[in-house]
Amino acid sequence: MKKILLQNASVVSSRGVTKKDVVCNSGLFGGKILQVVKAGSVKNFKGKILDCSREGIFLLPGLIDAHVHFREPGLTQKGDFATESRAALTGGITTVFDMPNTKPPTTTAKAFKKKLKLAKKKCLCDFKLFMAIVIDANGVDNLKEIKRVYKSKMLSKYLAGVKVYMAHSTGNLGPRNRIGGKKVESVFEPLERVLADKEIHDLPVTVHAEDPICIAQNISKFNPLKPATWSQARPKECAVLAVREACHLAKKYERKIHIAHISTREEALVVAKFKPLVTCEVSPHHLFFNTSMYGRFGKFLMVSPPVRSRSEVRDLWKTLYSGMIDVIASDHSPHTYKEKNTEMGMSGMPDIQTVLPMFLNEISKENFGLKDLVRMYCENPARIFGLKDRGFIQEGMKADLVIVDLKMKGMVWKESILYKCGWSNYAEKSLRGWPVEVIKNGIVIPHV
Repeated sequence: MKKILLQNASVVSSRGVTKKDVVCNSGLFGGKILQVVKAGSVKNFKGKILDCSREGIFLLPGLIDAHVHFREPGLTQKGDFATESRAALTGGITTVFDMPNTKPPTTTAKAFKKKLKLAKKKCLCDFKLFMAIVIDANGVDNLKEIKRVYKSKMLSKYLAGVKVYMAHSTGNLGPRNRIGGKKVESVFEPLERVLADKEIHDLPVTVHAEDPICIAQNISKFNPLKPATWSQARPKECAVLAVREACHLAKKYERKIHIAHISTREEALVVAKFKPLVTCEVSPHHLFFNTSMYGRFGKFLMVSPPVRSRSEVRDLWKTLYSGMIDVIASDHSPHTYKEKNTEMGMSGMPDIQTVLPMFLNEISKENFGLKDLVRMYCENPARIFGLKDRGFIQEGMKADLVIVDLKMKGMVWKESILYKCGWSNYAEKSLRGWPVEVIKNGIVIPHV
């Protein structure tokens, strides 16, 4: 049996750092963590030994990214399961949840099966797939299709949950203005239908919370010649309104929901009133970019929800430090260089390869703690989305691990970017703190 010993490792959990010897076996023999014992207690070990004793070296669980867009099927000029999962693994992310706004969108069992087949063939890291709730022009929803996947023993283990788009997205997944020829009473009907359905009561629900009416009232402020106006066209009030409504619906049906990519402190304060029923995530671009940077990045900084002002970003960091935000998720959303440079631009940016180094850089400056990173990027995603075999460095868990070096300095070189789109807003950024080894299913991943 091939085994790996991570010797004298500084093992990180949300409770802190402890010195341990960690033994795991390879994927051929289960890919599990076999022992987590006192440092120095494993003797006469036969297998591969990784010395983790050097100062600045820490051992983390493999990161779980609950929000990615790998763009397959139908949008593979932007990215695909092979290219983007390779970038994810390089960045220390060993499990991803892929979103449904592809072409065709993942709204039927047939589409889910097709996407699953592609992911099984090409994805290098573990994955789950979201389905989206949609209502057609006749008022018919696709909950039966979601239930077909949910009730299938073969398919359900790959189902991450239901994604609800309160605002419009790729794949026509947003709310409708008219159903059956009648004006829609509530743009929140798709979310309410999901929450009211008792057959899928324990299926995770992730919500893109921006109020479409609020956006419609402001979208005229967007001037394609002035990318900074994108943030004015989708102001924070639209997000706060939608988060508040989603939380009240969760309370009405006593149904857990997860709010995607909050961009302001105000949203987190709303969520805090409804915990533990409601959880939320933050994406790196809402922490590391602000509206003053449009001059440098232009349309490449356009994301939805948009980046906020410098003061609002500062408040969002304070909210993160306070523990009010549950999860870090990349919202990795690649577009080609040409697509971002079109007249209207496209919303989204690639993030997954650089999320961990960016946060390690903050940790090296003592602005953030390793235990906080593990809580938000490993343990909480596992708990919220029901992953019982990962997120923690414990005996019996999957042997998905990341060795990081907080003292290592390096540059995000353009040549090192692995995304199919070939660009990153973090290029040429100097960082301190990098993943140096990634172990997936007990196998050390070769450096790319």
